[in-house]
Amino acid sequence: MDELTAAMRETLGDAGINLKRLAAKTGISYCALYNSLGFGGKGRDLRAEEFMKICRVLKRDPWEFIP
Repeated sequence: MDELTAAMRETLGDAGINLKRLAAKTGISYCALYNSLGFGGKGRDLRAEEFMKICRVLKRDPWEFIP
């Protein structure tokens, strides 16, 4: 898992964001979100478009996730 995906996972966990609700709001499939961000997922890196959609829903600046 890359650093951006790990940072996003941490942010979503801290905020208590439900992946099913996030899927509905972003249009990203639940399976893709689970594989990227779920604790039992496959460690799939988020795609840039997915990352940006999540940032938009969270109303967060993507630069906040850059280490």
